[in-house]
Amino acid sequence: MLPHVTRNVVAFPLCYLYPPLPHQTVAMRTAFLDASLDEACWRLASKEPVRVIVLGGGFDTRSLRYLEKKAHMEFYEIDLPSVVTQKQRIFERFQRRRPGAALPRLLGADLNDLDQVKAQLARIFQQRDQARPDGARPPTVFMVEAVLMYLKQDVVLPLLASCMADASRHSSDVKFVFADRLPDMPYDDKDPTVERQAAEKVLKAAGLRLDAWQGKPG
Repeated sequence: MLPHVTRNVVAFPLCYLYPPLPHQTVAMRTAFLDASLDEACWRLASKEPVRVIVLGGGFDTRSLRYLEKKAHMEFYEIDLPSVVTQKQRIFERFQRRRPGAALPRLLGADLNDLDQVKAQLARIFQQRDQARPDGARPPTVFMVEAVLMYLKQDVVLPLLASCMADASRHSSDVKFVFADRLPDMPYDDKDPTVERQAAEKVLKAAGLRLDAWQGKPG
């Protein structure tokens, strides 16, 4: 995704000059999310492509990796309009290097504004429903990575609950795959079950059940 010169700066061998800790944290998070997404899609396997909706996609390239593998998925990314505009320009440059590459659909919305998010979700679901008038309801997976911590904290649970409710009306099943910090979470380095139990309680308030958990090291 980076310009040619910048890619050389972060590639081998110069990449070994940078401190490893931040990169390792992101690498662990990426591995966890990829494995969780793979498992969710395997469990939701159906004749229809699994619909993956990324909340706050930023400049992440996960959708490109999966679409390049011809994964049985449809990717949508919702982020601020300014971010969507910038990423669209990057995609145009990317397609000049790789003509015909599959891309996610980008939609602009402020995640702090539930009405904007609901409007974009309605576009996604309406488009799919119109494409399949036979009533097929493909499963939906929401992905959230390091986004909730930057939102207004009183918006987080209503956002999750709203996404869950809207998707449930158009999907055979709905799952969330996330690596993030939930509001009002305690931390106890001696007893990690404290944080998990708190997460279960918070997610339950949004209509979600916690299936898998991995605490962040440190």
